[in-house]
Amino acid sequence: MRWTAAIAVILTIMAFSLMPALGVGPPTAPSGGPSPYGFRDAGPAPPNLTVTGVIYVPLRNLPLIFYYAQAVSAPGSPLYHRFLTPGQVRDLFYPTQEFNETLAHLRSYGLRVLLTAADSIIVFQGQAWQVERALGVRVDIFTNGSVSFYEDVGPVAKGPWAYPYVSNATMLVFDRPQFLLTAREAAAVLSRLEGLNVSFPLQAYPMTALAQAYNATALYSQGFNGSGVTVGVLEFYGDPTLSQDLAYFDEEFGLPPANVTVVPIGGYNPNLGVITGWALEEDLDVEAIHSMAPGARVVVYVASGELPLSAAIAFIDGQDQVSVLGQSFGVPEAFLSSLGWSLFYYNVYLSDVYYALGAAEGITFVAASGDGGGMGYSAGPIGDVPYPASSPWVLAVGGTTTYISGDSSLQTAWSSMGFDQLLQALGGSTGGYSAVEPMPWWQEGVAPAPPQGFPYGRAVPDLAAQASLFPGSLMVGEGNQTLVVGGTSESAELVVGLLALLAQASGSRLGLIAPLLYGLYSSGDLNAFEPVAFGYNVPWTAGRGYNLVTGLGALNVGELAKYLEARAGPASGPLAEVLVNGNYTAFMAPGQPVNVSVKVGGPYASNCSLEAYVVSLEGVAASATMTYNSTLGLWEAELTAPSNASGVVYVEVRGECNGAAVRGLDEAFLGYFGSAVAPVPLYPYAPQLGMPVAVFPVSPMGNMSFSVAYNVTVLEYRPLNNTYGQVISVPAMGGNVTELRFNASPGYAVLWLRGPVYGFVPFFIGSSLQYYFTVLPQVFSQPGSAYPGGWVLIEGLPVPPVETLFIPSSEISWAVFWAAAYGSNVTAELVAPNGTVLSGASLPMTYQGYYAGLLRVPQGLPPGYYLVALRSSYNSTEAGMDIEGYGVGMIYVAPELRASVQLFPSALPEGGGVEVMANITYPNGTPVRFGLFSATLLPAALTGLYENLSYSTEVPLQFSDGAWEAEAYLPGPSSIGNATYYEGAYGGEWAVVVTGESAWGDQLPYSSAYAWLGRNVVYRGVNLTSGFEASGAVFEDVTIMYNGTISWSLMEGLVRVVSSRLTLSYVDSQGVIVAVNSNLTLRYSTASALILIDSRARLEYSDVGEVIVGPGSSVSAALSRVGKVINGTAWGALTNAASQAELLGLSGLGSMRPQHATPRAITTTPIQGVTKTQQVAALREVGPGQGWALTAAVALSLVALAIMMAVLTLTRGKS
Repeated sequence: MRWTAAIAVILTIMAFSLMPALGVGPPTAPSGGPSPYGFRDAGPAPPNLTVTGVIYVPLRNLPLIFYYAQAVSAPGSPLYHRFLTPGQVRDLFYPTQEFNETLAHLRSYGLRVLLTAADSIIVFQGQAWQVERALGVRVDIFTNGSVSFYEDVGPVAKGPWAYPYVSNATMLVFDRPQFLLTAREAAAVLSRLEGLNVSFPLQAYPMTALAQAYNATALYSQGFNGSGVTVGVLEFYGDPTLSQDLAYFDEEFGLPPANVTVVPIGGYNPNLGVITGWALEEDLDVEAIHSMAPGARVVVYVASGELPLSAAIAFIDGQDQVSVLGQSFGVPEAFLSSLGWSLFYYNVYLSDVYYALGAAEGITFVAASGDGGGMGYSAGPIGDVPYPASSPWVLAVGGTTTYISGDSSLQTAWSSMGFDQLLQALGGSTGGYSAVEPMPWWQEGVAPAPPQGFPYGRAVPDLAAQASLFPGSLMVGEGNQTLVVGGTSESAELVVGLLALLAQASGSRLGLIAPLLYGLYSSGDLNAFEPVAFGYNVPWTAGRGYNLVTGLGALNVGELAKYLEARAGPASGPLAEVLVNGNYTAFMAPGQPVNVSVKVGGPYASNCSLEAYVVSLEGVAASATMTYNSTLGLWEAELTAPSNASGVVYVEVRGECNGAAVRGLDEAFLGYFGSAVAPVPLYPYAPQLGMPVAVFPVSPMGNMSFSVAYNVTVLEYRPLNNTYGQVISVPAMGGNVTELRFNASPGYAVLWLRGPVYGFVPFFIGSSLQYYFTVLPQVFSQPGSAYPGGWVLIEGLPVPPVETLFIPSSEISWAVFWAAAYGSNVTAELVAPNGTVLSGASLPMTYQGYYAGLLRVPQGLPPGYYLVALRSSYNSTEAGMDIEGYGVGMIYVAPELRASVQLFPSALPEGGGVEVMANITYPNGTPVRFGLFSATLLPAALTGLYENLSYSTEVPLQFSDGAWEAEAYLPGPSSIGNATYYEGAYGGEWAVVVTGESAWGDQLPYSSAYAWLGRNVVYRGVNLTSGFEASGAVFEDVTIMYNGTISWSLMEGLVRVVSSRLTLSYVDSQGVIVAVNSNLTLRYSTASALILIDSRARLEYSDVGEVIVGPGSSVSAALSRVGKVINGTAWGALTNAASQAELLGLSGLGSMRPQHATPRAITTTPIQGVTKTQQVAALREVGPGQGWALTAAVALSLVALAIMMAVLTLTRGKS
């Protein structure tokens, strides 16, 4: 049901999304172009509807903002760390006169001003009719059937501004935190793995313990703890219990009281933070900062959910109170073209402007890179990275996995679990190349060049810090709950705290610190970084040097502080001021002249060699050599804005004057923005049937242009060599709806607009296998890894192309979409880096409604990264094609670990303590020092059901004196100890199961030891009716006539249950149980064989090797395993029945026969490859047999018992 319900939700959105493409027609265009994907224009807003809007009054001297942001941040610049003062910012950039005129204009129409920022941003509110009159627009309502928002449409007729932003659509983007991960998300995935032997090792550290991993302890020892430094964090909605949660956190982890100030930006309704999840995010962010910099003051900026990002950043710039600002959110770039120009302009381009302005003031902006791995937020790697992490003016922080062992620590990449499930939070550290922002100057030469077909984009992330759940971190949330958390929300704010320490140690703000960090790296000064050399995020891998999983690595702030001290202050080189197009170049039209001039101060003025460039996502799009104008004292060049490039571009000046490096930069938007209505991002399409393309070019002034010619190109992603290749490219004009019809292999693709129109839409060709499929190893941890001879679990459901929703199926009563979803042939392959297929598996449909199977890892594979390729195929005569799907995951293959496990002491009283000691080694005998291992205590009878219990009952192991150790307490009369999962009486043999994974991905899937708990009574060859020990006993060859429960016990030989209502709870039967005229329930129990004669049995969370269903009997099961079901049908053949009865001690019954020889058969759902540790069997309940002579029921049943024993013997002999 969960799969069906989830798809139904997606299909609801799909239906609305496809309306424009299916002939309903494009909606009325908002000022930024068509409505965001999935929404339609429902008409004008009610005149009295209260709406909020934002107006940006253009800042003056825009190129100087970018120039100063670069100049004060680049070591070697004469302006290095000479940050602008508030007065200088005001005099250089604030459009105060135009700003005041705009305020007066708005107020003259009765609009209320809610907020102003940096004399350039105005947030106002009023009724829709007032806004329409004041701005010359119309406000419409947009809906997808369940969610609605308002937005302005039509041209802007009044005012000096570019155009306004009258919308609350931003709430769709920032409605909840995206990069906060708790153990509940991981447990939700684990809950789907019913019946599979997947262990769940879980461990967590206090965030304060992470300080040693970043060498922050070196700064603590010098008295630096962030005192005197103010940092900030940007949140949405708020947190009503922040102060209480922080107080408890400080008390719990021994920190001084936090110095926190909350500053609202716009409307402040903190209780909304609880229902949206932002309250928990706010708790984590502040606690992470406080853990690293306990002396720093933290300002929590809480923005209203309807405000665009640029308004919040402008407000923070205008306040100029913080040295560092953390941001634990982001919007995947895959969605930006479909959100429209208005949202792009106010949330991306203008945010860049204000980030650069803040950098010129000395503010360091930090953002989380995301939790979706390398392709979890897009249909392939392009579009995966989120904004603002992709901004060149922001420090992007990815994730690591941090292992702590005593005074030592080790960091690897926060890796994928095996598959980047779409829009989920378990994909690992997000990284890749931006499809919005070109690669900035400070990454050149350090970040590798993008592979073929990728944009020349900014590489993400820059740094990394702890983000994994395996092990995770401890935080305190609402209600003083201590939670295990992870995600790049945490890593970003840990870095904010570390930068606060550096700011205190250096005595200065740090501004845009990325040029310093990359400069250190390129010069070989690597001591400032903790390298991360292992891990992956599909498709990128970590290794020595910069990588797209962890960037430059983790910070070593103790060493970085030394470099900051050595490089403090400006250099003595030339001061070069770059001017572009008369100092205003927010927008550039294709073919427009671009005049670049550089004013070089001092004695270097005429002794320079300079080049001017236009850098786009295509690379260098235009260049020219600069010449010296002695009359004006300027170096000048004229370029032509290219017509074959579009989007965000940099106008750069590079060169040297008298041997000293000169660098200048301006950022602008070139060409038109392509607002895409169709295709819908991340949806699957069948281009063979005709894929709709509806793109509306919008000028930077917000006007739609129907006469712009551009090209629509489709690129397909090729995972085996990690490149993109062109499939088709066709010309397009203006906003006409185009249908693309082409043949292509199934998989990942991106529609890319080329020429003067910028935009891209990632989508799937054929069925998408990324929505619901998971690839999981035996040890549920990150990185996802396996060992030669082991396996990985694959399960999920394909999402067929949206076109098939409208094609009726001739095989079922639904559309072809559903037939392909549930009727495809699904396979998996393990693929070597050279493309060789190493193993394969078929994934059959299960009774749970999804495909599942195990992919074996062949023996002898060398360690390394291997792809997991998924394929689906459904032959549709109605569609006239095979509906195919393709998706990829990745696992790391490493040798299996070895372990010996001991329990001390080996015999314990109830409630006693037990010490677990595991010697875990690599295959060469070297002890494993870093990793994640846990011990699960459970009755020996339940070791076959271990995977259902590990999440609830495990105890983490710590490495000490050469071994992994833990102390736990077993159940007793007054305490259930660490075995919180179990209830009732206790006793018998108990086991400890140790599993886990080393820091390098080597798995320990299962290792165990045993001990006896409490008293043990043995009953052998007796009849038991009452007064016996019903818990913690051993029953061998007994007959039980008892109404009640037997628990925590062992059964051996032949155990007869006669005329009883009996529950066996946590019982391990190693022989045969025969139920005669009884009602029997097995709960959390195991049995080798079960025979039912005139009896009913219920299996709950149990494991039975063979069930023989005799006359008058039935069986039902819930979440249980049954190896084999045998229906007793040969009742007429009573040969040797008497002798069998004699063997059972039942003489004198040979003449008794049943009146009807055919019992009712049990119905089973056959599943291929069912084994004890692979798949849950679904057993449907069958009613009791009929026509038996009740007066002789017991006697007849005993004869049947003899026959069934013979059948059992024969079947065992054949097997």
